[in-house]
Amino acid sequence: MGGASRSQAWPDGAGLELRETRPPSRQETLEVRWIHRGDLPAQMTEWFGEDVDIESREDRYLTGARLPNLSVKVRGGEQLDVKVFRGTVGDVHVTGRARGRMERWEKWTFPFASPAGDAGRAPGWTGVRKERRLRSFALVDGRAVRTGAGGTAGPECTVELTAVLVGEAHWWTLGLEATGAAEGRRAVLEAAAESVFERPLPHGLRVQLTNSSSYAEMLGRLGGVT
Repeated sequence: MGGASRSQAWPDGAGLELRETRPPSRQETLEVRWIHRGDLPAQMTEWFGEDVDIESREDRYLTGARLPNLSVKVRGGEQLDVKVFRGTVGDVHVTGRARGRMERWEKWTFPFASPAGDAGRAPGWTGVRKERRLRSFALVDGRAVRTGAGGTAGPECTVELTAVLVGEAHWWTLGLEATGAAEGRRAVLEAAAESVFERPLPHGLRVQLTNSSSYAEMLGRLGGVT
């Protein structure tokens, strides 16, 4: 995907005007996510720990069209993210604790201008409110070490525990996202998973292949869009 050569509304009727002044950025990621229906259990926030960054925002996902292997969202009313699913590369597996599907994604981020409060509010978009608890890890001598987000030049992995609200429906998700050089992404994600799941999950809570999913898949099931 290249930069926008002129101002344009995209997708049609969405009220988003891409800016010519700044080209889109591109990033490749390796991600694992587990999604659960219901309120975020208090014992999960205790398990995740208090030394975290907390972020609240509303993202709006394009769900009114069939977009196989594509996720389009307005992130926090400030940018347009277009993500393409590039396939799976096996599972992350912490024996007896967690198992999930590792997915490769490629993302382009576009700055845009829109009337205040109107970004992604046309028909066909779904609002997703998120309160995210975040921890970041880098790989040092083969082990995951806590760091600030973006605090290292090498590959790093962000782990998030998020309370999600879609309409009146409550969900929660636990996810890992590795960025940086391709040859280091899997290693830092697996090391971060080993660190996070060093403590067993609270009784009765499980993260496994059956609830390993992406936001795009979840919203597709809710809205009948794949």
